[in-house]
Formats: sequence, C-alpha cells, structure tokens
Amino acid sequence: MCSRINLLQIIKGGESVRGTKHRVLQAIILIVLCTVFLVGCVQSDIHVKVNPDGSGDLGYSILVNPSLLGGDGGYNPLDDLKANAEQSGFTVTSLEQDGMIGFQASKQVKSIAKESSSDLFLGKIGEGFTQKSSYLKNTYTLNTAIDLSDLSFTGNDKVNPLLQAALKQVKLTLTVDLPVSAAKHNATTIAKNGKELTWVLQPGQVNQINIVAEQYNTTTISLLGVAGLLVIGGISVAISQIKKQTIAMTATEQATTAPETPAVEASTAEQVGETTNVEANAETVAEVAVGVEPNPSDDSTENKQG
Repeated sequence: MCSRINLLQIIKGGESVRGTKHRVLQAIILIVLCTVFLVGCVQSDIHVKVNPDGSGDLGYSILVNPSLLGGDGGYNPLDDLKANAEQSGFTVTSLEQDGMIGFQASKQVKSIAKESSSDLFLGKIGEGFTQKSSYLKNTYTLNTAIDLSDLSFTGNDKVNPLLQAALKQVKLTLTVDLPVSAAKHNATTIAKNGKELTWVLQPGQVNQINIVAEQYNTTTISLLGVAGLLVIGGISVAISQIKKQTIAMTATEQATTAPETPAVEASTAEQVGETTNVEANAETVAEVAVGVEPNPSDDSTENKQG
C-alpha cells in the first residue's frame, strides 16, 4: 500500500516557475515521482492508433493512488493535466480502477497528419506524419520528435536533488498501432508481427520517433491478378484455335490431293497413247506421199494370218 508523502516539498525549489505549461509539467513530475518511490501507485500510457485511411485515435490514461493527491482544498496535479487535455480537444473521462483514480483522454481525428494542438503528450504527433496513396499501395511515414527536454532539471541548484535523481530513473512509453507491419522503425519493442511499436521515452531530452509502413491495395492486386489470368486464358484459347484450324486445313488438303493422283496417271497414259498413234499415222502418210511400196514382209505376215 502506498504511504502518503508531501511531494510538493520535493519541488519547492521550482516554485518560482509560472505559467500553465509549467504547472502541467509540475503535475507530471509529481505523478512521475510516484512511479519512482511508490511502485504500483501510478499507471500511465500514451497510445496512437493509425487507421488505413490516415485517420486515427489518440489517447492516454493516468491512474494515481488517492493517497498521493492533496486532500480537500489541496493541490491536485491531475486537475492541470485534465484542463490541458480538454483545451487540446480531447474528451476527458474520469477513471476508477483497482482502488486508483485518474482520467482518460481520448480524441478521434480525421487525419493524424493534420493534428496539432497544445497537448503536452500528443499535440505535435501530426507534424511528422505523412500518408501517400498510389494505385498499388499506401505508405505511412512518421518522423517526429517528442520533446521532453522541459522535464530536465539536472544541474539546476534550485531543484531538490531528490527530484533530480528521480527524473533520471523515469521511463515514459509511447505505443503506436499500425494497420500493417512496419518496414522500418526505431521502436524499443515490437509486438503483433510488427504492427504494434513501443518506445521508451526519456525525460529531459528529445525522443526521435521513426516509422515507415507500406500497405498494398489487395483489391487492386486481385483485379490485376484476375486480368492477368484472363489475358493468359485468352492467349491459350487463341493458340488452341489456331492449332485446330491448322490441323483441319492439313487434313482437308490431304483428302483433296489423294484421289487426283490416279487420274493424273491415266491422263498421262492416254496422252502417251495418242502421241504414239499420231506418230504412226504420220509415218504412213509420209510413205504414201513419196510412193514407197509397202513392206513385203508386212504383206506376207498378213497373208499368213489370213
């Protein structure tokens, strides 16, 4: 169980700081100190969900053990954090869980790339976010920085040394959920096959966040695949038809040529016979014309036959 301590005295040296922003930082420091000295007294998480169309859900929750907060009329660090979230367009709802109290800030945005507010945690998340859409794929890129340098009090003599030592041990986390696995990133840990990326943010410095993710358009790819299959199928059918026509034409030519061969041979024989008869008749006519007597051997042969 958490014991109650006067955390305001720890940062007494920083009371000279004025302004809403520094009051918010002071509230964060108070809550962060709980995580250092009182394990289990504070739960917090910063979360960004990116949708396929570039819209998203932004949010964070903070739960604190009631014993750490000021009593009636005392300073409550959660009040400044709530006010800052509401001014940045977040919807703030009270939370009470496992004996702890706090709030949840959530915000739906149509375009993460256009998100810009004064929220300390997620106000600048849209500055480095871009989405490029093409016929085949969507590319999501996040190159941004979460500046927590204002949480650095190291080397400041006005700040209690206990606070300085505590801040060196603090770790804040940012979780980003993507619609697809990240191709490139500098996350501390990954989960869900690269779709969930988590960074451990260091107070007192600028934390770089880099993500590149690509989502291919499955509908377009499917249509291209179907079109490719149709083209291949059409080519196959055309080749098959050409082969069938070629085979049919060859068979027809062979069937037409086969019966014509005997007729050609018979015609040739008739022509040879006619040529022989013509030559014989020509010889007879020539003999009669010159007065050549018939060959006796021919007559004797005819007499014998008679």
